[in-house]
Amino acid sequence: MEAKFREKQNLTEREVNQEHGIGIRQLRRMRLCGTGPRYIKISGQIGKKGGRIIYPIAAVEEWLKSRPTGGGAEDGGRL
Repeated sequence: MEAKFREKQNLTEREVNQEHGIGIRQLRRMRLCGTGPRYIKISGQIGKKGGRIIYPIAAVEEWLKSRPTGGGAEDGGRL
């Protein structure tokens, strides 16, 4: 029987930090403010705090593309 491996579709906070350089505290702050990438909360036990947060890779990439870059000059920031 052949084992089928699915390509990874989600990242943990730590993986987003390592792959994209966004600090874990910054990710948490953005979640509270509603300004960061979409995420999924996988709850722990019912009625208790905690659980895990995962970020769909597509959502992180989409969010990164939507962020402004450069100095705001229309010519791409060239002098």
